[in-house]
Amino acid sequence: MESRSEDHRAAGSWAHRDEAVPFSPSPGVEVRVVAGERLMTCWITLSPETDLPLHDHPHEQIGVVVEGAIEVTVGDETRRLGPGAAYAVPPHVRHGGRTGPEGCRLVESFSPPREDYLARALERRPPPS
Repeated sequence: MESRSEDHRAAGSWAHRDEAVPFSPSPGVEVRVVAGERLMTCWITLSPETDLPLHDHPHEQIGVVVEGAIEVTVGDETRRLGPGAAYAVPPHVRHGGRTGPEGCRLVESFSPPREDYLARALERRPPPS
């Protein structure tokens, strides 16, 4: 007999940005999560003049700029990115960024899913009605 999680995977899942409960992992950052077993995608809104300090994690990360602009540093290289631009960050590589006066909206994916983001998203979810 299949477990509930296996049933869920077989059936798939659906999400819409406006229905995902947001959380803020740091000032000026709003994250909304949709996750599968081995991949997580986040809709991220960054306020104007937001600093994302250099950091690293064990997840592979890919981001796409949807709106606005951001200066992204990956390893030793820094680039200013606008709508349609993308970046890939291998696991354990230091990276960070800074938005300008217009802020930025991104879609980022992580593999494996970030457990810290999943926990924050679950704690913000309203109780079932």
